[in-house]
Amino acid sequence: MTQINRLYSDEMVNGADNDVDPLNDELDQLVASHNDLDNTITALTTEVGAKAGIGDSNSFTGNNTFSGRANFSHTADPGSPQDGDFWYNETDESFKIKVNGSVSTLSNIPSFIYGPAPVYASASTITLPAGLGARDSSGIVNIEMGTDLTLDITASGAGGLDTGTEANSTYYYVYLIRKSSDGTVSAIFSTANEARSGSVTMPAGYDQKRQLPFAVYNDSSGNIVRFIVTNWPYLSSVVFNNQRFGSITSTFGVMVLTSGGATSYTSISGLLPEISALGHYALGGAFSGSSFYHVRQTGSTGDGVSFSTGSGYTVSQLPVYVMTDSSGNIEYKVSSGTLDIGLVGFTVTEIV
Repeated sequence: MTQINRLYSDEMVNGADNDVDPLNDELDQLVASHNDLDNTITALTTEVGAKAGIGDSNSFTGNNTFSGRANFSHTADPGSPQDGDFWYNETDESFKIKVNGSVSTLSNIPSFIYGPAPVYASASTITLPAGLGARDSSGIVNIEMGTDLTLDITASGAGGLDTGTEANSTYYYVYLIRKSSDGTVSAIFSTANEARSGSVTMPAGYDQKRQLPFAVYNDSSGNIVRFIVTNWPYLSSVVFNNQRFGSITSTFGVMVLTSGGATSYTSISGLLPEISALGHYALGGAFSGSSFYHVRQTGSTGDGVSFSTGSGYTVSQLPVYVMTDSSGNIEYKVSSGTLDIGLVGFTVTEIV
């Protein structure tokens, strides 16, 4: 019996030893997990502490990248801005910055123009397509066509002439206009070129505007000359597309010179809008035998654009580019015969 009890006791002890080992392993794992948890909590606390708090005043140092939209909005200017502070004022729709103790309103890229170019529609109208837009002249807000707008040279006010009545043989400039009170957008024709001088007459309620790098020509019959616009909107060119093959006088709607016979340089109007100093012309005429023809900027030296015809040859539409002087003039001379100059179009050279 004693022998049996000893065997049973030994068996119990051995079994207990075997059960303790897995328990120790589990305890070790729990301790390790607890230590990992402490490290994780410490790391998270450090990470969270480095984050900017919502609604708090935070300072950012070094180079910081903001993905998506960063909103710097205030309903009014901050009470006591510091040098280097930058914010957006929702009330007057402007970006501002304080530098050297002074608060300045940023211009927000005042030359920014985007969207499709104006399109010829009829003898009295053009279309400003949906999506055509520009930053207003004070750099505060974009003025954009939400839908196609018909601008009529025979109408008055928004969608027509800014003032007066339609004039023949006249360039008209185009302005996008907007009411800051309710966001209404329209446009006007005007003979005033604010890029150089003068001021448009704004329709009632409209107080924001932007001149486009573009002009239409209303010919001697009171018809807007057909056009297409290329290279829009920067260094854009307006090309009159009412020409056909044949003599210049019978096919060009805009004649700069007809049957000019001056044998010494004679100045004439280049017939360009004020926003352009580069004319696209076509030369032709009634040539007499072997002749020389010259066209250049008024007051320049050299013979400018020159060509000659041999006996029995004629030129009907020779394309040339000529710069005008500060008054918009060019000059020409012929050795014999006469010269015709038709206006093909112009390139906008003035910043608007």
